[in-house]
Amino acid sequence: MTESIIDLINDRPVLTLFLVIASGLLIGNIRIGSFRLGSVVGVLIIGMMLGNIGFKGDAALQTLGIVLFLFSVGYEAGPRFIKAVKKDGRKYFTIAFIIAASALILCYVVSKYYLPEPGYSAGLLAGSITSKPTLAASLSTIESAKYIAPAGHNIESLQVNITSSYAITYIFGFLGLILIVRIVPLILRINLSSIAEKLDEEVNGILTNLAGKSPIGMKIGKEAFTKMSDMPFEEALDFLCGQLGTIASTEDAKEGIIAFLEKREPNFVGR
Repeated sequence: MTESIIDLINDRPVLTLFLVIASGLLIGNIRIGSFRLGSVVGVLIIGMMLGNIGFKGDAALQTLGIVLFLFSVGYEAGPRFIKAVKKDGRKYFTIAFIIAASALILCYVVSKYYLPEPGYSAGLLAGSITSKPTLAASLSTIESAKYIAPAGHNIESLQVNITSSYAITYIFGFLGLILIVRIVPLILRINLSSIAEKLDEEVNGILTNLAGKSPIGMKIGKEAFTKMSDMPFEEALDFLCGQLGTIASTEDAKEGIIAFLEKREPNFVGR
């Protein structure tokens, strides 16, 4: 009976796909206190469980899923990518290099001495840094016509090694990140609640201060800040000088000067 159900579902890859996704989402959304696995880990766990009892994934659907994921990441990050690189690009590249290099070295050592079987190292690397693009690149490499599988192995066995090691390592990488976020503040004796409260007080103070400023001045300043973020320095400086002249010609600017000279609170009208 069990084998007939497995064969029935294996003959319908789309049904298998949605069975894994639905079950994974259900498991991932179960909350224990303040902790829950999340949809990604839930789907991975269900996928490993079903694969262990004989379910097989369709290669075309696997490729489609990875391509859609990469498209979604690029589509979401694209509008902010250039600004982020211009502002803190060196920091991001440095952090990315350190993480990638340390993960690559550790995975090389582990795979050389403990996981000599081909394919495990690629999945270990992708899962340890929870990087789906690394997984996609590994799978596409072994599926290319130029790739020659090691003696005693074929493309299918390498795919199994890569995906299984990725799935297992990803879970521990994900849980490890959660544990670090929870445990490191305790080790360093950092009270996150008091820091959050202090930050709220500082933000409220800034908002209170801004609320007393000229509405028209704040509006022009906000629009200028947004436009200047994509300008070269010299062009931004010229633009800023023009905006300062615009603010100086408003009624609120005149009221602010008069109130300062008369040593009283200004009465801004937003013009």
